[in-house]
Amino acid sequence: MGFEAKIAERAIEQAEHVGTVLRMRKASIIGLVVWPLFGLVDWFVVSYVHAGRLWYYLVLRAIGMLWIGLGAARLHTRPLPSPRLLRFLDVGVFTALGGLISATALELKGIASPLAMGVMVVLVCRAVVISDHWRRSIVPMISITATYPVVLGALALVSPNLAVQFADPVALASFALSILFLLGAAAVAVAGGHAVWQVRHQVFVARSLGRYRLKQRIGKGANGEVWSAEHRTLGREVAVKIIRAHQEPDQVTSRVARFEREVRATASLGHPNTVRVFDYGVTEDGLCYYAMELLSGRDLGEILRREGAIAPGRAAHLVRQAALALAEAHASGIVHRDIKPSNLFVTSAAGLDELVKVLDFGLARVVRPDDPQLTREGWAVGTPTYISPEVLQGSVAEARSDIYALGGILYHLLCGSPPFEADDMYDVMLAHMKQPVPPIGERVAAKLPDGLERIVMRCLAKEPRERMPSAKALADALAPYVAA
Repeated sequence: MGFEAKIAERAIEQAEHVGTVLRMRKASIIGLVVWPLFGLVDWFVVSYVHAGRLWYYLVLRAIGMLWIGLGAARLHTRPLPSPRLLRFLDVGVFTALGGLISATALELKGIASPLAMGVMVVLVCRAVVISDHWRRSIVPMISITATYPVVLGALALVSPNLAVQFADPVALASFALSILFLLGAAAVAVAGGHAVWQVRHQVFVARSLGRYRLKQRIGKGANGEVWSAEHRTLGREVAVKIIRAHQEPDQVTSRVARFEREVRATASLGHPNTVRVFDYGVTEDGLCYYAMELLSGRDLGEILRREGAIAPGRAAHLVRQAALALAEAHASGIVHRDIKPSNLFVTSAAGLDELVKVLDFGLARVVRPDDPQLTREGWAVGTPTYISPEVLQGSVAEARSDIYALGGILYHLLCGSPPFEADDMYDVMLAHMKQPVPPIGERVAAKLPDGLERIVMRCLAKEPRERMPSAKALADALAPYVAA
């Protein structure tokens, strides 16, 4: 399987899971209406087709209503059912309905009953509601199909009339013919469901990433994956970030609206130290992606892992560039909210050594007054190692929250370790809120240039108003320390 197929498979798993839940929700509501209406058919059969006990039919209807109702209740309850639970609901509900229809044959001609057609209807309904890969459909379809012979065989143990029929060659031949038709219907349902799944799969790939030929995955994080890719028409090499589908379908609309707003705002930024965004897209399933310039180099996280503490002039040079990029973003009303070493990429361009590019505005917050507030306030968004105290306490991230993160990165570059470290992230977050930042002099033997530690400590002030007033002010303050 190629790279493009692999990413489509991984992305479609979440999108298909959400889509299946939505389809099953609708089907369960329809089932709660249609299933009891078939009680009228039961009455008609008892009154005009074949005399029988109406109460028996109605009891089976009531059991089916209870089973569908329990399934519907779980499907409409948060959190979203896991794939394993969804599969249990799939097999359990449809198999139960097939079994109840099969049990009705006890009152309607036994093994010569035409009710095998009712089980066929269940097979078709399952194929329509849950169109899936044929491998995942075999078990549910066999389970539904088996209800007819298994239930009637079990009832023959307690019903003398049914037992007699199993000894009658004519009735047995009719029963075998019904089973053959059921097997044929199951095969068609499996093939049809697979065909629908395959079409959806192909449409998913074409709509979401049709302009780009994915080549190799170059990064993976909590929010998605980054792939090197080529624009099919222009031949341009790009990096494509694919953001995973949301778990809750009722939040997809607001999430997509926020994504579109933020990626448009990011694409409007033109500073040389901000990664350029060329294109973006959103699929009907809520999968978001955007294409940006493909960079070669390494991020600050890798530099820290390989080199540890670096020279003050170089550290000032790297952080100053990030501050200049954020100064433009802040002026446009964009707060990054996830400044960390892995989001500061160091590359070379236009003959410049160690050019910093600020990446991943995926957690950005647009704060222009004419934009709707689609970000839920009160969430602590960011990386715990560099997150600001006010955000941890539930305040909305502002420009000085990004400045706090830059101060933490500069501290890390100078010392070789972040301001606060602990095995438990909760302890790190508590330290950001309560503990004073250890002086750099306690961690670094060499003397820093005069005033540099004061700049770092000012960025890391607990109170936002005590920090550098802006990213531009921070960049200006670092300028004298930049290595020649």
